[in-house]
Amino acid sequence: MIIKNLKIEKMANMGYGLGFADSIPIFVSQAIPGEIVDVEITESRKNIRFATIKKIIESSPSRQDAVCENFENCGGCDWLHIDYPAQLHYKDQVLNELFRKITVPITEPINPAPRPQHYRNKIFYPVGLAGKRIKIGMFERKSHKVIPQSTCSLHPKRFDGIIDTIKGYLQVAKVAVYDENSGRGNIRHVGLRLARSSGDYLVILVTKNRKMPFTNQLIRALNETHQGLKGVIQNINPDITNVILGKDEKLLFGDDFIWDEMCGCKFKLNYRSFFQVNKDVAEEMYNFAGEHIEAGCRLLDAYCGAGTIGISLAAKTSFLLGLESNDAAVANARENALANGVADSIYECTDIEHNLSEYCEKHQLDTIIFDPPRKGLNRPVIEAIPAAVKKIVYISCDPATQVRDAGYLLDSGFKTVKRKGFDMFPQTYHMENVLILERT
Repeated sequence: MIIKNLKIEKMANMGYGLGFADSIPIFVSQAIPGEIVDVEITESRKNIRFATIKKIIESSPSRQDAVCENFENCGGCDWLHIDYPAQLHYKDQVLNELFRKITVPITEPINPAPRPQHYRNKIFYPVGLAGKRIKIGMFERKSHKVIPQSTCSLHPKRFDGIIDTIKGYLQVAKVAVYDENSGRGNIRHVGLRLARSSGDYLVILVTKNRKMPFTNQLIRALNETHQGLKGVIQNINPDITNVILGKDEKLLFGDDFIWDEMCGCKFKLNYRSFFQVNKDVAEEMYNFAGEHIEAGCRLLDAYCGAGTIGISLAAKTSFLLGLESNDAAVANARENALANGVADSIYECTDIEHNLSEYCEKHQLDTIIFDPPRKGLNRPVIEAIPAAVKKIVYISCDPATQVRDAGYLLDSGFKTVKRKGFDMFPQTYHMENVLILERT
């Protein structure tokens, strides 16, 4: 079905341009507010439609050429066709719309990224086949078809050459590519993790089986052509799943970690450990969080990963507790606290959803920094927050779930104080948002 001359009224959550036809919302991929477009309906749900652009009748002044041959199909970025000032404007609009029912006394404009392109320090690429040739790239939008890439606007430029070397090895060594439908084959994903401060990097080969031929040749080629290799890890994932990493692993070369720096601190990062993909923006976000905790507070860093937030702010605390369910990350957090001279700190591997209240009361905590996964906190976690906790800094990579949780927190006796977005993911519709709350 084609709809002609659809006026795009505003930018909606998840990066769609939103228009209306006979009062029915039409969510249009890659459309920009103010444009008039002909669209084709691709999906119909109850009372809403999704569409793609067939023809642009009137273009937005913010539209620009997407400097990527794969942009139309690749699922890696969404807004490469929108100039950067407009991206920031639309992200602010989306945040304001999401929080329209939550009163926040002070709302600051979104913090721009110092480096809007080539900012990622970690990425996992799916591996596929084009005939008999191996391809490494990103998934096509809304599919698991691999789009081969020679370059990318999101990852560091040096990743291009590293991926070419790995692809050449896989081809020459005749490594079988994993097929999701049949469950046959071996190589599933290739991961890279970079320390921005030093240029050191890790290579992660995600395979179905433990056997990998001629890996010494790959290690030699990487060392000869790409300086800074600190480790090559084979992660084994035999399961039929969309989860990238498995539980088993083999260290093929060097270490399974790198050291990086943030906010004047140094951090040991296991290849599995969470670390913000845009270090420049993360530093600014953590500094903002630090401005809103009290000197001498007893702080819980919840979902702490490798301990980056709490350790960065440790100078303002009298005691620091980190809770995290990933045991490798907890081990890194303990080493990182020691490496940065953070004496009054404890890190525990535990399920926060079931043990939050116990830990808060045991250590007499008065401040919590939450940085949960995309799914957010949910009501049981919020209901477990003891009355002694007077301040919460809630960092979210999904403001929609953060808005839901903010409603629960207001019902639990907190009030909102301040909100500020951070553009952690330029060229995409994703963003981080920091919400400051206090006990009423």
